[in-house]
Amino acid sequence: MEGNNDRFFGSVTQRILNLWDVNIKKQTENYFVEFYTELHTYLHSHFTVSQNMSINSILPLCLNREINFNEINNITTLLKIKVDADILYDEFCNAKEKINAQDTSSQKWVTVFQECKACGISLCFVMNIPGSNAHTE
Repeated sequence: MEGNNDRFFGSVTQRILNLWDVNIKKQTENYFVEFYTELHTYLHSHFTVSQNMSINSILPLCLNREINFNEINNITTLLKIKVDADILYDEFCNAKEKINAQDTSSQKWVTVFQECKACGISLCFVMNIPGSNAHTE
């Protein structure tokens, strides 16, 4: 599980821990690891997590690997977005060339947003899911 092996609990937490005595720091990190382990065990015992979950269908949008048209088409079906398949395929082919030329998924998304902006398309309503809950904490 992430967090256990590298013992990194966020940069602010790390700065605070570094101010403390070495023994207190180690004990606190052990408490954090124990908490994560218990939470992980609880979640897996009370919630079903499987590869067959429909949410897994949108994972290609991470752009961390090459995607194919069937995955994009399945995403539109899952999200109940009605599109013309011929137009979607043309757009997919155009975007695929530009996206795959980038190295990282973040660079790929920058390319997507730049292309959409150039065409007058606003994706803000689609991509409005926050990456974390840090803004609420």
